[in-house]
Order: sequence, then structure tokens, then C-alpha cells
Amino acid sequence: EDSSFTMSGGLIDNAPIDSKYLFVEENGGAVYISSGTATMSGGTIQNCSKINGKDIPYGGAYYIKGGAYTMTGGTVRNCTAANGGAVSISGGDFTMTGGTIDSNTATNEGGAAYVTGGNVIVGTENCTNTKCLTVSNNTAVNGGAFAVAGSTPIMYCGAFSGNVASNHGGAVYVSGEGGFLMHNGIIDGGLDSNGNPKKEWIVSPPARIAATPVEARTMKFFATF
Repeated sequence: EDSSFTMSGGLIDNAPIDSKYLFVEENGGAVYISSGTATMSGGTIQNCSKINGKDIPYGGAYYIKGGAYTMTGGTVRNCTAANGGAVSISGGDFTMTGGTIDSNTATNEGGAAYVTGGNVIVGTENCTNTKCLTVSNNTAVNGGAFAVAGSTPIMYCGAFSGNVASNHGGAVYVSGEGGFLMHNGIIDGGLDSNGNPKKEWIVSPPARIAATPVEARTMKFFATF
């Protein structure tokens, strides 16, 4: 029988000093999902970072390789991984309709999320609230907010703001077999590591990208290429 995890409040804090929680030994600093369901509607996960002094390989807070994860509220912040500072998705279903992913760090790709597979949905279809969720102030080398190397995440609403990439994609970086489809919401373009606006908010050779902005006021294109 598949297991389940539900977080509606409280705190998971893996602060390195005097932590009462054991550090993960592989991927997913707080939660590892291979089947079953996980839901976060409230509470905070924070400060998930190191394994014996080394970065978590994938998913500072969450690692999703199967099953289904839904985030409707709560906060994931100040987590660190090599890829996917907050979450890494290689399979299963990831749906974010509310909550905040803030101030996470990837030392490689995807400050907030690193996507190589699975089904990824941000917001809800026909959503009219562009700020129903927030992905902000995350940092990475490529993809300050999202780095996508497989699958095609769909963004229906929400706001990506203040994310930073030192190389490519201040907000979203797409490569390989990845794609990114935006129907609505706000992506501010992100910043580079010097705090300057990142001109190329998505870098994508040879990826598939599409945008159908309704209230995406800062979109730089309306095309598929």
C-alpha cells in the first residue's frame, strides 16, 4: 500500500547547529517521494543543506521520483542542493497551487526546482490571480527559479521574482529535451549575480518554449521556437 505524507503546519528545520533532525544521506533533505502522495498546505521547511559537509545532490527539501506531491500553502526556504535548491523532480506529479518557495540555492541548476521528468504544474487552469503563489529570491548557476532538462512544466499563474542566475536564465533555464509553457502569471526576468536584470530570462537551445501571456506583463516574447 502506498504511503502518504501531509504537512499542514509546524516546522522542519535542519539548521546545522544543534539540529534535532538527522541529515538525509542521499536526495531530498526533508522528504523523499517514490510513490504514494505528499501534501503541503502549511508550515515551513527550512535550512536543509549538507550531507557530511557536501551538498545534497538533488532536492534540498523534496526529491520526487514517483507518486504525487501537491503544495497548496506553506513555505520552503533557505535549503541548498547541487540541483534543485528546494525540490528536484525526476518522475511522478508535482503540482504547486499556493505557498512560497523562497531563498533557496542550487550550486549547479535550479535554485527553486530542477526538473528532469514527471508532470509539473504551477498554478491552476483558468486562474485569474497572478500572485496565487510565489517563487522568489532563489539562486543558481543556471535557472535561478526553475531549470528544466526534461518534461515541459506548465505555468498557469503565480509570480517568479527576484531570482538570480550567475550564468543563464535568471528565472527559467531550459535545455536538452525540456520545455516550458506559460499561460499566465508574472516572470520578472530574474537577475544576474551582480544584481542587474537578466536579459535572457529563458535560454533554450534546442528546447521547446511557448508563451500565451494573458497578464504576464513582463514577458519578452509571444512565440514558440
